[in-house]
Amino acid sequence: MWEVVRSVSTEHEAWRRQRWLRVDSGVMQEDCEAQLRTVRGLPRAAHEWDVFVWLTESVNSFHVRFQALQVLMRRWILRLKGRRLTLANSFSSDVCLCWIT
Repeated sequence: MWEVVRSVSTEHEAWRRQRWLRVDSGVMQEDCEAQLRTVRGLPRAAHEWDVFVWLTESVNSFHVRFQALQVLMRRWILRLKGRRLTLANSFSSDVCLCWIT
């Protein structure tokens, strides 16, 4: 259990620090789904533990916010079609994910 918690926390922290322009949505989507499968695959007895509930909520929350971010990205691309968009390289994914919460 604790290895999964550490792994998920480390991945989420890395995703939050990742630069907006460098986000590979396909890879991140696959990683989110892998995290969901890993958490759901933990032993049944662990499902009653507070840490399991927290971990499940954390993974689900991140997954939902990421999906919302993907929708926003698609809408921005459609709206900006033919226009130029300039974002600072320091613009991180964490900023975008915070807007969605």
